[in-house]
Amino acid sequence: MWICSTLLERGFSVRGTVRSPAKGEYLRNLFSTHEDKFQYVIVGDIAEPGAFDEAVKGVDAVIHTASPVTVHADDPDGEYDPARI
Repeated sequence: MWICSTLLERGFSVRGTVRSPAKGEYLRNLFSTHEDKFQYVIVGDIAEPGAFDEAVKGVDAVIHTASPVTVHADDPDGEYDPARI
């Protein structure tokens, strides 16, 4: 949220990704003073191939800060691969 807030305050348009409609609406309300500059796309499972394809169409830049994490990883690549886009 801090990254979105900073970008919006500096005049950028932001398209965020969320995992649920409830989270998206929470953010829409939070950033209501920037309503014309904020939108969100629901991405239910970020580990799915092509999960962000629709979300990044028409954007100029991406700030990727999300990654699935587990405390019982047998294979480190299983943790790192989903974070690489």
